[in-house]
Amino acid sequence: MIFSIHDESGESSENDISDYMISNLKDGLARVDGVGGVELFGAEYAMRIWLDPKKLKSYNLMVKNISEMIENLKMNTGVSEIMVFVKHLQKESEIGRDVWDGFLRVLSVFTPFVAEDLWQEFKSFSEWKPENSVHLQKWPEFDERYTHSNMVTIPIQINGKVRSEVEIDINDSEDTVKEKVLLDGRVKQHTTGKEIKKIIYIKGKIFNIVL
Repeated sequence: MIFSIHDESGESSENDISDYMISNLKDGLARVDGVGGVELFGAEYAMRIWLDPKKLKSYNLMVKNISEMIENLKMNTGVSEIMVFVKHLQKESEIGRDVWDGFLRVLSVFTPFVAEDLWQEFKSFSEWKPENSVHLQKWPEFDERYTHSNMVTIPIQINGKVRSEVEIDINDSEDTVKEKVLLDGRVKQHTTGKEIKKIIYIKGKIFNIVL
């Protein structure tokens, strides 16, 4: 099944998501252990960094949060979660194979064609066969040991009116919360092309944007 993502106005945002993914994920393959990045650091290095509890937490939380968002039809917040995790991947010099594998399965719900293209390259299939499609793969599981967090949902106000909400960890820095907020589709709808004059964040309570 292919999902098309829509914002509150009913306008499909799949193309926007796909453009974002294409421009930010194509280089990811070069950093996946065994595909390209292994020549730079080696498989042992890749295994070590993805056994880091902080990295395992970011991946497992992403899978857990998006699984719940899809079940509750919160596709818009799911897209934001995807983009935040992509930014996390961009900071890594090496990406574990299991992480990339699971991430592409999650990504396939939001950008079916981009995910399929990346999946085929990742698995080094010489030709496309239906049975090899990412869309026929099992949904990734997450490890509960790495998903315990102080997650809260806070409202996002723009010029005094609540326009959206975002799920954050209570310990997230203001910069991290700001990043998540500005990636939110409904926030973009109200801020694109406009100058943000002021941001007021009350930790764990509310995020205010003044235009």
